[in-house]
Amino acid sequence: MVGIYYIMEEEFASIPWEPFLPLLPPKRRAQCERLRQTEDRMRCVYGWLLVAYAYAALYAGHVMPPWRYAENGKPDFARSDPAPAPQSQLLSEPVRVSAAQLTAFAQTLPRWNESSPERTEPIPAEPTGKPADTTIGGCAGFSLSHCDGAIAAAIHTCGAIGVDVEAVRPYRARTAQCFCTPAQLAELTALSPAQADDLFTRLWTCKEASVKFTGAGIGAQLHTPALPARSFPIRTNAFSGWLSVCIGE
Repeated sequence: MVGIYYIMEEEFASIPWEPFLPLLPPKRRAQCERLRQTEDRMRCVYGWLLVAYAYAALYAGHVMPPWRYAENGKPDFARSDPAPAPQSQLLSEPVRVSAAQLTAFAQTLPRWNESSPERTEPIPAEPTGKPADTTIGGCAGFSLSHCDGAIAAAIHTCGAIGVDVEAVRPYRARTAQCFCTPAQLAELTALSPAQADDLFTRLWTCKEASVKFTGAGIGAQLHTPALPARSFPIRTNAFSGWLSVCIGE
């Protein structure tokens, strides 16, 4: 089962994020505090909250488990609850979470108990860079992405997942040649500039989601074909972009 959730930053512009900082575990809080830009700190806090919200939605209100970290710093769940009753493998559409929903959810969470366990030491990584699965019977996976304007989180209750969200960006032919198929390149060159920008962005999010699924990093896999991914347009009055999800099939 897969859950996909996203928030639009335009809704959170007037909401202080600092009161939610004590909810975060020490490692995530330290990451946020090291960031220099206020916008990046805000995304760090709301990103964690969105993963917690997604977990509670998929697991009938259960509290999100601690995160563990691979040697490359990539986070994943240290454990997960028994998988919920299977539904569709992939949600038909991502779920937009409003500011009111996420802040109301945050108010139900306890402040982080400093005596609570948190697995912060690096764990062994598979050759791809993904955290090695050390739990009996497997573990749910999650992926988190943000850009200027949106934050997205996705959880796969049965394994790894990759998600990417991006605002529409200019089409760059040299970059597209690195990861697009000949058919995709031909389509891009036949489109109007605005259409090419939109398609290029969608294809790029598919590539990023694929790379996040494998955990290898964009530098190692830029020149390899992307794995199958499903894309969704994200459109508001203030934002135009794409959200893509990869579960490897």
